[in-house]
Amino acid sequence: MCGLAAIFSYHPSAAPVDQAELLRIREAMLKRGPDGAGLWVSADKRIGLAHRRLAIIDFSEAGAQPMGTSDGSLSIVFNGEIDTTPEPAGYTATPNEASSVMLKWKFRATRCDSRRNRIRKIPA
Repeated sequence: MCGLAAIFSYHPSAAPVDQAELLRIREAMLKRGPDGAGLWVSADKRIGLAHRRLAIIDFSEAGAQPMGTSDGSLSIVFNGEIDTTPEPAGYTATPNEASSVMLKWKFRATRCDSRRNRIRKIPA
């Protein structure tokens, strides 16, 4: 299982994300993800994401995280596979691109419907 970490400086008077702290958290999870590591901090330093990767299906750099949209408007760290979610129109993904599919759908929030074995989009 991969290792995920996030720091969110919610309150306006909160200190900005400390990148060194986020790196320490990420490196403490080395055993959870020995195959790669990533870090992303928003331009305003209010949000930071870290990831330790355990590559099981896709060993390429295409699965490196945190992953972001091409325009930089969304970033994500994610652990797991999405096998039964329909792909967005005009987008073809393989099962090892679950994070990419989530970014393409621009999920705001999700819930799991275990009876139907799929993740559903909750409208923004």
